Amino acid sequence: MEAHELSGYYTYRSFINQPLPVDDFNKIKFAEGELFLNIQYDGNIIGTLSFPPDVGAVEKKFLDITGKIKSWSSPITLEFTSQGRKNTELFGDKYEYYCSVSRIWNEGIGQSLSLNGTVIQYENPEPREQTANTGITSSFIAVKREFIEPRDIKGIAIIPTAISMIASRSHRLKHTVWHTLRLSGLWDNLDEESKDKIRNLGWGLERPPFINDGNLNLTNGAGEDFLFMHRKMIAMIRHEYASQKIPYIQPWKTIPTPEGQQFTYKEEDDPLNPDKKIYRFNILESGYMIPPVYFIAGDRQQDFESLKFLKSSNYFRLVMTHLENLFKSPRHLVTLSLGALGNLLEFTIHNQMHMRWSSTPRDPDTKEPARRSLFDVN
Repeated sequence: MEAHELSGYYTYRSFINQPLPVDDFNKIKFAEGELFLNIQYDGNIIGTLSFPPDVGAVEKKFLDITGKIKSWSSPITLEFTSQGRKNTELFGDKYEYYCSVSRIWNEGIGQSLSLNGTVIQYENPEPREQTANTGITSSFIAVKREFIEPRDIKGIAIIPTAISMIASRSHRLKHTVWHTLRLSGLWDNLDEESKDKIRNLGWGLERPPFINDGNLNLTNGAGEDFLFMHRKMIAMIRHEYASQKIPYIQPWKTIPTPEGQQFTYKEEDDPLNPDKKIYRFNILESGYMIPPVYFIAGDRQQDFESLKFLKSSNYFRLVMTHLENLFKSPRHLVTLSLGALGNLLEFTIHNQMHMRWSSTPRDPDTKEPARRSLFDVN
C-alpha cells in the first residue's frame, strides 16, 4: 500500500473503553467526525478532524492534524496529533493517536480500508477550561470513504446543459481527433488521401506542433491554434452558463497544492461571539483534491506508475511549480511569440493538469474501473 491509497476522507468513530457489556451502544460512543488525511510520500501526515461528520456540512469545527507514518511494513502504522484551532471553541483540545491499517482480506467482500487504534487526550498549554480529562484514552476506528467525483458535487460540477454540449458525440470525436493529430509525427505520416478526408471535415492540421526530429516547432505559429481552439471552447461553455443565468466557474489563480481538499471551509467571524471564529463551507475553493489512480486490467504497469507519479506531491513540487512560475514570469513571456507560448503550454503544463486531475474511467453499468479504446467516443 502506498501514500496515495491512504490519503482521503474517513468517517472517524471513537469509543469509551468500557470492558463490561452495555445495553445501549451509544453509552460508549465518545466522538464521531470526518477525518481527512493527506499522506506525503516522505511519510509526513497533515490533515483535519472535523465535526459534524456529514459530507459538505454547512459549518464545521476543526482540529488540525500533523504526524508521520511510523512504519510502512505490515501492518502500516501511523502516529499523529490533533490540535483545536485557535479562537474556536475547540481550542484547548489536544489528542494523540496511534493506529494501524486493518488487514485487507483477499477473500473479503465489500471491505473498506480502515484504521484502528487508540487516542489519548493531552493537556494543552493554553486550555479553554480545566483539563480534568487529561490522560483519558479511548479506542477508535476510521473507515475510508469513496472519493467523490467533482462532477457529483452540486456547485462544483459543470452544469448539465454544458456537459451535454461538450460530451456530445460530435464534440468528443472532434476534440479527440484535434488533439491526436497534433501528436509528434502523426500528421506527417498520414497519406495524402487520409489528410484530404480530414481536411474535408474542416479538421485538417496545417501547422503541426512538431518538426520531423520530434522537437516542438516554436516558429510556425502552431501554438496559436491551440490557444484559439481552447478559447473558443471556453467561450461556448461561458455562453451556456450565461443562457442559464448561472454565474460562471471561477478560474484558478494558481495551481492547487497537493493538500487541496474536496470540501474547503472558510474562516469567518462568529456572529454570536465576536471573539470566536467559525468555518463555513466554501464551494468556490472546493473540489481541488487529486483523484486517486487505480490499476486497470490491460494497462501497462509503466503507464500506471507514470500517472501515479504525475499525481504525486513530489511531481507537483519538482515540476509543476517551476512550470507555473515560468509561465507567469514577464521576463520569460516577453521572449516568446504567441505561437511559441501556446505550443509550450499545450505539451507541458496543459497536458499535465489534465492527467493530474483526471478520474479513473469506470464502466457505466458496473461502476468498476475500466478502460476502452482512445476512440470509443461514447
